[in-house]
Amino acid sequence: MKNILVIILFFLSIGSIAQMRKERGAIFPLDRELRNGGFMVAPGLTYTFAPKTNGTLIENDTLKTTYEANAKGKIGGFIHAGWFHSFENPSLIHFIDFGISYKLFRGETEETQSTVKNGTAQPDLMNTYSFSDHNLGLYFNATHSTHLSQNTFLSNSIGFNGDYILIEDREYSGDQPSLNPTTPDELTVQLHYKIGIGFRAFKKLLIVPSLETPILSIQPFENGKSTLSYFNNNYRPLLVSVQFYFLRDDPVNCSSPTYNGPDYGM
Repeated sequence: MKNILVIILFFLSIGSIAQMRKERGAIFPLDRELRNGGFMVAPGLTYTFAPKTNGTLIENDTLKTTYEANAKGKIGGFIHAGWFHSFENPSLIHFIDFGISYKLFRGETEETQSTVKNGTAQPDLMNTYSFSDHNLGLYFNATHSTHLSQNTFLSNSIGFNGDYILIEDREYSGDQPSLNPTTPDELTVQLHYKIGIGFRAFKKLLIVPSLETPILSIQPFENGKSTLSYFNNNYRPLLVSVQFYFLRDDPVNCSSPTYNGPDYGM
């Protein structure tokens, strides 16, 4: 429910901003002499983090085993490559982009198991788990842009991503592994939110540094969670990227006057 309210408030806020700034015209692309679509690529880094968790593994009349899991986030990499399309008279959505992606998620969990047997405490068991999963997927974003200056804008995006674990690498060391360590499904579908600051580096190149994180897991649906479950920890992925949008000349409108952008001259 909380995630749904966030989405509703997001669209209401950008809708009101769109009305206030409607007279300023389209932001993306900045010139009429440029086409409304083109190639885009976004290399970046992933980082996973999770809070400390604890729980009970076994409990009966004579035995109780509990655990405490401390997660350690690690840096991975990713790249998006696809196509964007902008709209000439936008009100809510200024442009969309879609394509394929590769993501590497990495992390580590240090676990302590404590056991009481027949009322007597047993020596603690220490375990370490790590993961390094290579994901291949698809993505889609719908973006609202807001002018910050003549050459810069704020972008807010809502989108979907579907990721399939192509190669999984799980490692374990320690005294005794958990009986049922959690791992994510091979196929994950999520709703995500992305925010970025865009600027025009050259006449035909826009650069948008961005931060993205999931806000709702659809497959598997886990009561509104938006994290990845590894070894009894719920890891939140963060994606930090630099998006490159390659603008193209429009031969039909090559003589049209420019707007919402500087006069580049010859």
